[in-house]
Amino acid sequence: MKKVIIIVAILIAVVIAGAVVVSILIQPDEIRLSGTYSNETKDLDPPTGSTLVFDEEKVVATYKSAGIIAYTVTGTYTIEEGILTMTFNDPNVEINLFEGRFTFEKGEGYILIDGIRYYSVNSNAE
Repeated sequence: MKKVIIIVAILIAVVIAGAVVVSILIQPDEIRLSGTYSNETKDLDPPTGSTLVFDEEKVVATYKSAGIIAYTVTGTYTIEEGILTMTFNDPNVEINLFEGRFTFEKGEGYILIDGIRYYSVNSNAE
């Protein structure tokens, strides 16, 4: 009887330890993107808008005004619980429209950032 209790206690400890490890490794609230998304207005000549290129935890943001690239910044991002946080450390850019925390939704072929729709511009976008 003692052996059965010890075996059951060991099995319970292994199951609990496994559950803890799985909960640490799997973070279902975190979303990763890859690919290029743009809200550039193609109907205006010259085009104006933004392009975001996501790869792993990195993001490259480009803002174009009147067809001219105003600036490009490289940084990191996280998406958790419907909030996109982008961080850039570029001392050469005084006003960065992309820095900060924004509401986030992912749809079929697009993402919404603070209600602004960015369309996938390549087939790799996820």
